[in-house]
Amino acid sequence: MTIKRLRGDPGDGGNEWLFLSYGALAEVATRLASPQVVMPWIYTLIGGPLFLFGLLVPSVRLGAIASQLAALPILEAAKFRKWITVAASLIMAALLALVCVAVLELPTALATAFFFICTLCFGACNGTIQLTSQDAMARTVPLRRIAGLVALQSSLGGAMTLALSASLILINRNPGSPNRHLTLIAVAAAVWLVAALCFSLIKEPAGDVAAKQSLWQQACEGVRLYARVPWFRRYIAVRMLFLSVGLATPFYSIHAATLYQGAAHSLTIFVIAVGLANMLSGLVWRRMLSRDSRYVLVLVGFVAATAGLIAISEGRAARADIPYVYAVVLFLLAISEQGLTQASKTYVALIASNRERPLFLAVNNVLLSTLAVPVSSVLGVVAHMTHIIWALCILVVVTLCASINAFFMVPPPQT
Repeated sequence: MTIKRLRGDPGDGGNEWLFLSYGALAEVATRLASPQVVMPWIYTLIGGPLFLFGLLVPSVRLGAIASQLAALPILEAAKFRKWITVAASLIMAALLALVCVAVLELPTALATAFFFICTLCFGACNGTIQLTSQDAMARTVPLRRIAGLVALQSSLGGAMTLALSASLILINRNPGSPNRHLTLIAVAAAVWLVAALCFSLIKEPAGDVAAKQSLWQQACEGVRLYARVPWFRRYIAVRMLFLSVGLATPFYSIHAATLYQGAAHSLTIFVIAVGLANMLSGLVWRRMLSRDSRYVLVLVGFVAATAGLIAISEGRAARADIPYVYAVVLFLLAISEQGLTQASKTYVALIASNRERPLFLAVNNVLLSTLAVPVSSVLGVVAHMTHIIWALCILVVVTLCASINAFFMVPPPQT
């Protein structure tokens, strides 16, 4: 699908262009204020305790699930759904601006509490945007064009992230400032404002839709399926072990922050590395996914474990002013996270029936998000009581166990 084809159908007012713009801008803003990469550095500026740091990613996930449960009745009753997306985008911008104020003006204890309240709200807004924007797209854009549009959103957003991050390096005249990382947060807030403006211009048709089953009801029914489906029990066990990949990046980011806090442009370089990994992940995993998604999961674990070993070695070696080695670490972790996400979706899509697939996905999301809280808390306590290196060692060991277990999953049917 080319840019030229995004003119849309006659009379749609350029809706596809607006969806493309919003999706790309939302991708940029999400990367610039990433909970996995950027927010750990902001937490170091606050100076909060490490044992609370493990709640960062779980709070985002729980916020997303809670918001989707709460948004469903509102979504079904709303005549025009785009305004829910616009409101969530504006709230994201406001929250990011408030984080900057908290870091600069509030005492440590109050800023720490405010930080975690904001991360919970970040997850809620992201969950709402994911649900409402996809629904608006399905009702507005011709179905045959949606797949190409979504792919183009991701690619364009990744390219814009790289370009904007590189520009920030060139224009930042004071890279040694301890608050330089707040620039990324401020820019992300501004990008969310522009994104909200783009989405507000979309011409959405009014109309009634069929009532939807709530995610909570789907999850309860999915729990009953868990007791009688062997492949799903094995899959859930493997995904629980792979929390060591999904929850890992913030701990590596906090480790990098302790090593390179004074290095010029360190965080911007890390954002570029992650953006590049997201752009290339489709090329890396696509062919193997078409053969057997289990093998992708196996390889994902080994790639993530390799990144962990490099990070642990970097903590014991002499370091340069520019953290290129740790940029490689975060690049490998981002590639692993994308592979984990793509392989998990592909595996469930192939092995589950059309009727039961939403139930499997719902119970998977609820169980993993619930387990993520105690797992991250334990890792945070380990990092606080000993050293962050020991938390990284635990992540590497569990990741290798996940790879081994993935090899013994029930094979999906061949397409």
